[in-house]
Amino acid sequence: MVDKAFIIKDFTETMKNHYGDRLSKIILYGSYARGDFNEESDIDFLVLLNDEEVRTSKEILNTYKLLYHLTLENNIEISLSAASQKKYELATKAFYRFIKNEGITVYE
Repeated sequence: MVDKAFIIKDFTETMKNHYGDRLSKIILYGSYARGDFNEESDIDFLVLLNDEEVRTSKEILNTYKLLYHLTLENNIEISLSAASQKKYELATKAFYRFIKNEGITVYE
């Protein structure tokens, strides 16, 4: 079974090193946050940045090699979403409201 605490720590340290002061918060959501994960589950993170505009697709491209390394090292698929802290706080999208309801802040 996957060591959830180790993956969270490893992911958090990787994102802190990559983003530096741009990183505002990391939230774990999905089955690992709810506690109903199984060996087929991926682990979902929302990375909030201090930037005005954030595009998830751009951040996935920018962190692809880092996430690939973490995925291989921990034998679990890691899913990344990214948003600006400001946009998340406004919670206009159902996706953000969903994460606010079930997510667990793992870095702030």
